[in-house]
Amino acid sequence: MANMSYCRWQNTASDLDDCVDSLDGLSVEKLKEALSREEWRAFCKICHLAQDIVEYIEDTDIVH
Repeated sequence: MANMSYCRWQNTASDLDDCVDSLDGLSVEKLKEALSREEWRAFCKICHLAQDIVEYIEDTDIVH
């Protein structure tokens, strides 16, 4: 289900925190073994989206 606009960032931050915790100590090979093909694609998409967010932060200096 999609996040409601009033809590989008809170819910996403919590979900991303859980995803980051799941990476702890995993090599790329172990991560690929642990994820289904669809989950691996979603992981890659999140990585690209994270890069977009970092670029936005750098361009706007919104987060100090």
